[in-house]
Amino acid sequence: MAHIVAVWLLLISIHEYLGQRRWALIGLILGLIYASRPTAGLNVLFFAGALLFADDHWRTKRYNGTCFLGCFLAVMLLVIEYNGARFGSPFESGYNYQFGMKPDDLLIGPWNILSNLRVFLFGVPIRIDRFPFFAADPFGMSVLTVSPWLLLVRPKRWQWQDSLRAIDMAVIVLVLLSWWSTGSNQMGYRFSLDFLPLLIWFLLRTDAVSVDGPFKISVAVSVLLNFYSLTTVFDG
Repeated sequence: MAHIVAVWLLLISIHEYLGQRRWALIGLILGLIYASRPTAGLNVLFFAGALLFADDHWRTKRYNGTCFLGCFLAVMLLVIEYNGARFGSPFESGYNYQFGMKPDDLLIGPWNILSNLRVFLFGVPIRIDRFPFFAADPFGMSVLTVSPWLLLVRPKRWQWQDSLRAIDMAVIVLVLLSWWSTGSNQMGYRFSLDFLPLLIWFLLRTDAVSVDGPFKISVAVSVLLNFYSLTTVFDG
């Protein structure tokens, strides 16, 4: 549910940026994204950079920046206050009260990157004892297994805004890979939803996808495999 809300709000924030660009509203939406998924809230980096490096007059930037950061921080402070009132700590969201196996030390750190990277890039289906003898791994599969067409992506155009998008996504991926778990009960690598709208926007902006024969074949294969995986991910 949190991912559904975060993705929906991120799409709205992109729509607002491409439209009327009301920075107070964009800041409020990104604040709500942070309240839903803190890692998805890191998308604030792109919008802050886009505002900072825009060609607007410095007075306009100062006004827009005040509205943007003010609304974003207002929601963040409400979340911090809520966490403190409910769990006794401004940085506890209730995650540590969930059932499940969790490490006794810090939940996030660079020591988790390699194990998570293995799933993020190289996770494959698991073997089963019935035809076709494989099923989706509920603990995550590679983004390249779920979306092999990403191997065919070749950006043709590049502007400074695209660099901001790439940096934003890289930061989010690094944080996700530093988390102790890759998630479970999922088809694919569901944490990628935190930056997926920005990735799609990036691909469209840079004309990175050529809808040719190989691309159509890769999409067709991935659709068939993903439909099958959806029927096996919880009972494989």
